[in-house]
Amino acid sequence: MSESETSVVGSKTNRPIKTSDRFMLIIGAAVIFTLFAAAAMLKPDSKGWGTHRQLGLPPCSFMFFCGVPCPTCGFTTTWSHLMNGDVPSAIRTNFAAVLLWLLAAASGSWMLISGCLGRWFLLLPSVYMWAAIVAPIIIVTFVIWISRIFVVPN
Repeated sequence: MSESETSVVGSKTNRPIKTSDRFMLIIGAAVIFTLFAAAAMLKPDSKGWGTHRQLGLPPCSFMFFCGVPCPTCGFTTTWSHLMNGDVPSAIRTNFAAVLLWLLAAASGSWMLISGCLGRWFLLLPSVYMWAAIVAPIIIVTFVIWISRIFVVPN
């Protein structure tokens, strides 16, 4: 990696962010924090899935058509547990959703701080950085999904 591609703390993070990009960062953070607020208002379903129905959404189409839970089954319930302070239940419901929540919390905070400061906070964004963070979450999601279907069916 050359000096110009550095994505760690350093002089490159002091580069100003365009006004339009700052606006988009702040909007992105607001979307994430709105999702957190919505999750905080929900009562986690005791089944470990189905909490999204409280938002007026239909039952899971994947479950209806395939007869098995979808890869993201329990994500809303997990986020609701987390926002209501029940970390053990969140981990039991869907660990991948816990990882995604952590990523969303860190990303939302980073976007808000960077947008407000007008410069990148701590890290420059890069495709490689996001791929290194998101790929493991996707892998864990699918490992949990496959295990729920074949190893520990409900």
